[in-house]
Amino acid sequence: MVNVTVITTQVEAILREVLKRAGLSQTDIEKNTTIKFVGESLILSLPSYARFVDAGRKAGSKRPPITAIEGWIREQGISLPSGRSAKDLAFAISNGIARKGIKARPFIAILKSNTIKLLKEEITKQLVNTITNKNS
Repeated sequence: MVNVTVITTQVEAILREVLKRAGLSQTDIEKNTTIKFVGESLILSLPSYARFVDAGRKAGSKRPPITAIEGWIREQGISLPSGRSAKDLAFAISNGIARKGIKARPFIAILKSNTIKLLKEEITKQLVNTITNKNS
């Protein structure tokens, strides 16, 4: 059987390194990603907005939802200019994103491939150990 604790720790290290290389270390993506095993399956859950960070957004595309940005403003504790609401700021940010876009910071495919590589290595080690121990 595969050592779940060891693999979880190694996947956490992979996550930190991949996010660091993408310029995303110590972000909400890192803080809100969960790694767990359910039966023999590894479940890596990223925040819902991670796909937008990964893929970016083209300039001239549809505006992102103001309510999502408004929630993000509150979560980040961003101080608002005098006389402005979170909704006002969210509207301005949404317009800016629609006009200028957001640069992609690809990390999901790298995270997936590095995790799969790790799992293959760990399973191979376990099989070799099992076979070696049975033949001893």
